[in-house]
Amino acid sequence: KEEFRVEFIYGLTLQRLKRPTDAAMALERAISINPKNADALSALGLVYDELKRHPDSDTMYERALRLSPNNSLVLNNYGYSLADRNEQLERAETMLKKALEQQPNNQSYLDSMGWIYFRLGNYEEAERYIKKAIDLGTNSAVVFEHLGDVYSKMNQKEKAQEYWKKALDLDSNNQALKDKIQRGEL
Repeated sequence: KEEFRVEFIYGLTLQRLKRPTDAAMALERAISINPKNADALSALGLVYDELKRHPDSDTMYERALRLSPNNSLVLNNYGYSLADRNEQLERAETMLKKALEQQPNNQSYLDSMGWIYFRLGNYEEAERYIKKAIDLGTNSAVVFEHLGDVYSKMNQKEKAQEYWKKALDLDSNNQALKDKIQRGEL
């Protein structure tokens, strides 16, 4: 039991330190010790997603959902992953609705729902959800960038630039964002 906790916490720490390959190895060890821990499965799903190992990521999220079908964090992370890849958007929307029922003011979940609506081409709903995340005080560069992307699609170029620049203030090393600002469009 203690060995599982050590590997799990070590894996989470490595993930936060932006060392996803090492994080995956630690989380894999944790899951080999306790294969029925939804939190560890979800964490490994997130790390695999960062490593672009999407089939492995989906497998971990599916296993976590079988163990804990209403786990709002799993629902959010898996739903966002699907939306980010532009896959299974209706399923992702259902997942996020369940997560938001449990935590209606969770800024990450609101952004995820907004990103799903963005992918579906429903920019007004995307704006509504992402703005709510920002109004609740998020300081996530990704959320500001998402709102900039929404405004770009809505042909509100000045607002798009404004939010992209706010995102860049929070993530000054984001070259893709710098390029987007320079182009003035997605």
